[in-house]
Amino acid sequence: MVLYIDTCYKILNVALYENDKVLLSYSEKLENNMTDKTLKYINKLFEETNKDITLLKKIIVINGPGSFTGIRIGLTIAKTIAFSLNIPIITLSKLTSMSLSSNHKYKVPLISARRSSFFAAIFKNNEEILKETYIQIDDLKNKLIDINDYVYITNDELEFDNLENSKVNFEKVINYALTLEPTRVELVDANYLKKTEAEERNNL
Repeated sequence: MVLYIDTCYKILNVALYENDKVLLSYSEKLENNMTDKTLKYINKLFEETNKDITLLKKIIVINGPGSFTGIRIGLTIAKTIAFSLNIPIITLSKLTSMSLSSNHKYKVPLISARRSSFFAAIFKNNEEILKETYIQIDDLKNKLIDINDYVYITNDELEFDNLENSKVNFEKVINYALTLEPTRVELVDANYLKKTEAEERNNL
């Protein structure tokens, strides 16, 4: 049995997976009280499926990029559960999960990072052809000049023509994540892709 947690950006996504299928999932807009809301939906997963949390074997957590606060909340919850149950964690990039959930050939998962900057990557099917990066939108568009028929995948409200709303395909993303090597709890880290504003102010 596997628990999936994503609190990185805009939408809270949690799911419970067992025997090659998603038993139950929830997606909800993230606003205030993110920790309480995430814990509430995790509890509902186990209550509604009549499953025992102590039987979990792995946790998949999206570790960024996205909202610094959201990333920390998801990682803290995942690490607390994993540590208490002595089970491994699999980390997965938010941009990869966004790409996996789309059926388009050329995909550009996009997360606003303010000031015309974005966290982004470029995928051809499931192959990453531009490694995820923190990038200005004009620089990103220059890298797309030779690619036809691509879509931007995002949950942001952007004035682009070729937008696809990001909605997680839990089964596809979880099946992919389960092929990755787990990480020991104490080694799990955030994937911020850029320094926090406090670090930038202090030149850390």
